[in-house]
Amino acid sequence: MLTAEAIKKSADSLRESHMSGADGADPLAIAKDLDIQIFFRDIGSLKGLYYIPDNSPRIILSSSLGDNQTAIVCAHELGHHMLHREFAHHILFPEYDLFHTQVKWEIEANQFAAYLLIPDQLLEDSLAEIPDAGLSLEELAFRCSTTPQLLAIRLGVSERPVVFPDGSVRNLS
Repeated sequence: MLTAEAIKKSADSLRESHMSGADGADPLAIAKDLDIQIFFRDIGSLKGLYYIPDNSPRIILSSSLGDNQTAIVCAHELGHHMLHREFAHHILFPEYDLFHTQVKWEIEANQFAAYLLIPDQLLEDSLAEIPDAGLSLEELAFRCSTTPQLLAIRLGVSERPVVFPDGSVRNLS
């Protein structure tokens, strides 16, 4: 299994070499820059998949996803491209449920998406003014323009944590 540090380094490097303006990383634009073909299809309960037929990397995204979910799933599939490309010639990486998995490759792709879409500066800026009572994961996710699930992966926590003014993260349950 790759280390979180190696995954972060890969995501940071990709984001920095493909910045798409003040809003940060745009996974669809990055995929295009990397010559990865993207298709939107009705793929049932799948959210997306990554594979490489005939040495031509492809990401297929569900046409039923909203913009935010499309970016997250595309970033996840980019994680497979950057971290697991050598295996994609032989297998598909289908996504049914991004955030509830114990499969090593899927965990790594989730971490990659979290680092790509929630860079250090965005997280630091969002944490800069935390009220004394702290913030719920949902409130911090809103500040970071992401989902609570992806933010939890980025913070390395689960369940229902609260972020306190000193930057510490604790579960209150």
